Amino acid sequence: MTHGWLLNLRSIDPMNMIVGQFRNILYDGHLSVPTHTAYVVIVCTVFFVGCLAVFRRYAPNLPRDI
Repeated sequence: MTHGWLLNLRSIDPMNMIVGQFRNILYDGHLSVPTHTAYVVIVCTVFFVGCLAVFRRYAPNLPRDI
């Protein structure tokens, strides 16, 4: 039995939308909600830029720390 708060938590999970979009494209052959695709692209871009900034910040020390 799934509680209501767990369903709400799952609905805001970005990976849930990414996996759902891939599932819809692969199994059904179409995008279900185009705004979800835009949301996924925006979230992925933000995470990529953030991770790139962290990597560039710590890259000079990386060989010494490993």
